[in-house]
Amino acid sequence: MAAYVLADWMIFGRNGQWLGSRSYAIIARNLVAGLGYTSDGLHPTAQRPPGYPCLLAGTMIVAGRHWLAATVLIQAGLAVGCLVLVFEVASLLWPKSPAAWLATGLLALHGPFMIEMLSMRETAWFTFGLLCLAWLLLQPTMGYAHAVAIAVCVAMLYLVRPTGLEVALVTIPFAACTPWNTGRLRTMTVMLLTVFALVLPWQRFTWRNFGPPGFFPSSLVGYNLFKGTLTGPGSEYPLLDADTLDRGMQELVARIHPGDESAADAHLERIARDAIRRSPGATLRQMLVNAAAFVSPLPIPLGRGRRGGAGSAPVLVDFHLDWKAILFAPLILYILVAGCRGVGCLLAAGGRARQFGLWTTVLFAVLLAVHSITFVKTRYRLPLDALLSIAAGGWLGRRPPEWMRRLVALADGDPGS
Repeated sequence: MAAYVLADWMIFGRNGQWLGSRSYAIIARNLVAGLGYTSDGLHPTAQRPPGYPCLLAGTMIVAGRHWLAATVLIQAGLAVGCLVLVFEVASLLWPKSPAAWLATGLLALHGPFMIEMLSMRETAWFTFGLLCLAWLLLQPTMGYAHAVAIAVCVAMLYLVRPTGLEVALVTIPFAACTPWNTGRLRTMTVMLLTVFALVLPWQRFTWRNFGPPGFFPSSLVGYNLFKGTLTGPGSEYPLLDADTLDRGMQELVARIHPGDESAADAHLERIARDAIRRSPGATLRQMLVNAAAFVSPLPIPLGRGRRGGAGSAPVLVDFHLDWKAILFAPLILYILVAGCRGVGCLLAAGGRARQFGLWTTVLFAVLLAVHSITFVKTRYRLPLDALLSIAAGGWLGRRPPEWMRRLVALADGDPGS
């Protein structure tokens, strides 16, 4: 982990251009300054779910001007925690097997994943919460404490990333099918009430500022759907980040509904839906492209640059492939393929192992569908790579070579094996 922190600092930190999104830090600074949950210091915003900006604001208060270094160290700790959870989950699924060591090793070597965990974005917290859920769902005995812990994880995922809603919608039914020592109805009631209590403050904020509460944790549903209609043929996506379209979209929003974030988002959603109805074939083709991008071992976007030219003949200017991420493509492909094989083995098993395999499959399918409708970045899939590394370790550990069995035995304190 120290090597990744050093590499991240050498690549980004020395130039003051730390990897991530400045919007989180802007909202956090406004919170610390007493300007409320705003992007401009004046108007309330719901463009970002509140979890990560609030965590950054807390770090700024405690660490002062060293808040960025403190954030990186905290997220490095979360990355280590994710490796520990991968080891624990794999140990529960495949006891007395090298699967846990293999799964942890695969994820530790996953360079793009580890670098993303250090970026100024919510990915580290989202991945940690997702792995906590996986560990909790595999516990042999389940009671009220487990229900509250699952509720905390579900609420945290909802409050740090918009797709946390999809994770909640997938996880809660699986939790309801779990045998509970304290009675299913009572325990699920406790879980749902806990989730409701944790997300209620954010829903009250959005209701007070933007109208009746919706299910989505951010106000970018229409914004992202509209952006997805702009990433079709003729655009620079997936060569460039889809966020390169943001400036033009923000100018459009400012002209349509200045200062009214909710109305602007609704307007963009109507435009996007009309475009989809007019060209369903083009929409389907773009969805297939997005689905392929979501499962691609190559980084999306493929590089960095900017858009030049004008009119119908845009050109890429100063474009450079992201070779640092591309070099990891063979390993990522290995994790994706072996992970799918491992999930297949879990689905063929029984009990909690089959339930975990089914949960992973449904979760992957739902998130794949959501991002196919809008647009894709590799970082949106990275939390799922942690789950796939668990399955990959199990599949690779079914028939380990003798040297690996001996190494695992030594690590477990049994040199005579």
